[in-house]
Amino acid sequence: MLIRRETPEDVAAVHAVTSAAFAGPGSTGEVTETRLLGELRACDAWLPALSLVACEGRRGEVLGHVVCTRGHVATVPVLALGPLSVRPGDQRRGVGQALVHTVLGAADA
Repeated sequence: MLIRRETPEDVAAVHAVTSAAFAGPGSTGEVTETRLLGELRACDAWLPALSLVACEGRRGEVLGHVVCTRGHVATVPVLALGPLSVRPGDQRRGVGQALVHTVLGAADA
């Protein structure tokens, strides 16, 4: 697994992974987290350097995604983490944990 910054070419795959990760049984419409990602991308809170994807090593398929965005608690600037998405077939295999550790390290740096 490789974790790297998201590129414009990854947007469709990230959308698909997020939709799959948060879709409920029998879900047919857009999930809230996918809509949230679109809204975050369109606002000034988006931090491209803190939008990361986990990719399968050989084929480079997107397995998961995490993002941190700007926010405020009262007047204090903060980073908000999420959504965090992992393709259903790859959940509970350490992908999400690796994404969180990496994005927090990047944010700290």
